[in-house]
Amino acid sequence: MASGLSGALSACVRSFARNDNHREAAFSSLRSFPDNQETRVSTMQKWVSVLWPSFVMSAVATTIVFLFLSPAQLAQSGGPALTTLGYYSVTFLFLWATTAGTTLISHFFQRPPESFNPD
Repeated sequence: MASGLSGALSACVRSFARNDNHREAAFSSLRSFPDNQETRVSTMQKWVSVLWPSFVMSAVATTIVFLFLSPAQLAQSGGPALTTLGYYSVTFLFLWATTAGTTLISHFFQRPPESFNPD
């Protein structure tokens, strides 16, 4: 019983070592960039990295705002004549624009200092 178990265990270890070597070879090409090659991010990825976090945070902020404010109360207290969905939409779009602006500013300042003053 012990020899069968040790044989099976050694076969598993050999199989894992072979797979690990293949895995390492497959991922090595993803990690190795030549020193002179600059990794570039596409324009779409830049916009998504700004708009997606701002979308999520504006959804959270809209939920928090309307936990404390009711669109019906806003309409009764002299607010613009909008439907409930209109209040939700305008608030969400305002918060999305605000958070997108702050995310864009943060994205702008993540650039290296040399790109601001190329002297």
